[in-house]
Amino acid sequence: MQRHLVMLLPGLLLAVAVANSAAQRGAAPSARLAPPPDIACDRNRLTSYSGRVTAFRRASGGDTVTIETDWGSLETFTVGRPGQAGPAYLLAGAPMQAEDWSTVLNDAGEPRQDLGAIAWVCGDPPEFTVIDWRPGGLRGEGV
Repeated sequence: MQRHLVMLLPGLLLAVAVANSAAQRGAAPSARLAPPPDIACDRNRLTSYSGRVTAFRRASGGDTVTIETDWGSLETFTVGRPGQAGPAYLLAGAPMQAEDWSTVLNDAGEPRQDLGAIAWVCGDPPEFTVIDWRPGGLRGEGV
């Protein structure tokens, strides 16, 4: 019986390793994101939603940004409400400048392909939301 166990052990270890690898590929990121210093919100009241931007629309009452999150949900945020203190948009953690919009949106005003973002939401219900654009994906490649 011991000889059978010794013969089965390498195959069993391989199966466990493959299953673990597959599970990790579908899992959401586990690292906690550090908020940029420009966000004036108590860290105990701040929530982040990271992922890929699927839609952006300008409106007088506040822009809307939709993100397909790393956890598989689709979230829509209102940004730049009248009276919002501080920046409504960041680019890779830094305050966004007017000329940076061409990095984020194409000529049609739509989000560029593979545009990542982190939505920082202060409070519940939200008092304000800051979008930290991440061209090239969440980690900001290409900025």
